[in-house]
Amino acid sequence: MANKHYEHAIKELPCRVSTTAHLIYQVICYRYDLREFKDGKPNRGYLKSYPGMAEFMSATGKGRNACNTAIESLIKNNLIVRITIGKPGSRAEYRPIYTLNALGESVSNTRHVSKVYKPRKPADNVTITSTKSTEDEHKELLSRDTISTISNHKYDKLITLLPSDIGQYVKPGKNLNKLLDKLVDQGMSIEAVCAHLSGKKYNDRYTIGGTVITHLEALLGVKRPSGNEWCGNCDQVIRQFVEHSPGVDGKDTYECPTCHPNQIRIKQRLKSDEHLDTMLKKISEYDLDTALSTFTGWQLPD
Repeated sequence: MANKHYEHAIKELPCRVSTTAHLIYQVICYRYDLREFKDGKPNRGYLKSYPGMAEFMSATGKGRNACNTAIESLIKNNLIVRITIGKPGSRAEYRPIYTLNALGESVSNTRHVSKVYKPRKPADNVTITSTKSTEDEHKELLSRDTISTISNHKYDKLITLLPSDIGQYVKPGKNLNKLLDKLVDQGMSIEAVCAHLSGKKYNDRYTIGGTVITHLEALLGVKRPSGNEWCGNCDQVIRQFVEHSPGVDGKDTYECPTCHPNQIRIKQRLKSDEHLDTMLKKISEYDLDTALSTFTGWQLPD
């Protein structure tokens, strides 16, 4: 069902959103049905998009809470509208108004306001016996939030604020979530964390994710194990240079040949190989007859 709306959605959006939100936007555009007739009958889904939450979760690899947060951010930024609310047995309907307007297609102004989910009301025959105040109940609900639900919000905010050339290579994970939680608990805002990460240098896209973790650990005060003391010439945190140069084994690398753990291991391995070669050479040149006669005065029989 790929169409021109999906091709337009792959491009950059007019405002910065998280990677999760961008993927959800692409799914909505991909599912925008342009078939006026289906199986010879008028298509009830014509010019509509009904992707389910399971499809969002599968496309993004995120949980329900993260997907809901991303959808709300798309609505807030006027990229999509939610025409109908999803209910048990029926999906919500979305409309990618940014792409429709960009492609010059008319959108009804009366349907520009997104439907908002409302909290459920208790049944008439249910008596509320809780004596807790609203503020106490709110604190209790916050205390029940798991690391995944809380950290997903922090991750989405981090990706939204980071430059796109960095954020697109930072993937969610337990280590990243725990580090963000600890930094926020220490009183540091996500904005400050982004400013810290944005000011760092990154060598290539393949190592950006790991380098971000390293910088966050350094910011938190977590010491990473290293094979040697800092040489004073390279980056103290990641033990790398901005430009590549020949390493201990002669191959080009960004790693410091003096104090990076990988280079130290290579140096030890080469030293061990060199020592082994020296021993084998001595053994091959060794005269057994002379050695025995010198040691015991005994000669091998002819």
